[in-house]
Amino acid sequence: MFELRSAPPLSLNQDVPPDWPVRMRCAEAPGPADPSSTHIWTALVQFQSGRWEVATIWAWSWTWTKAEWRCQVEVAGVTRWYFYDSKLLCKVARRLPAAL
Repeated sequence: MFELRSAPPLSLNQDVPPDWPVRMRCAEAPGPADPSSTHIWTALVQFQSGRWEVATIWAWSWTWTKAEWRCQVEVAGVTRWYFYDSKLLCKVARRLPAAL
């Protein structure tokens, strides 16, 4: 009924090939001094083809000096850090059906 998985370590940043279809820019994993949050979300990520795929956002991180948001996203079986772009990553609202 429900799939329960543990969040991956913040350091997990799997390599992707140059022709990787996810449109977001790849980012480095956060360093030990970078603040981060492991609030988990279901999201949609845009691919180069224009289609949207379901993904899991495992963590968020930011830097104080550049005001850049990064997110650790699992999509197409790969967990990687990306620079956040609201045009290419859309969080899915979690709502219970009205009948419950």
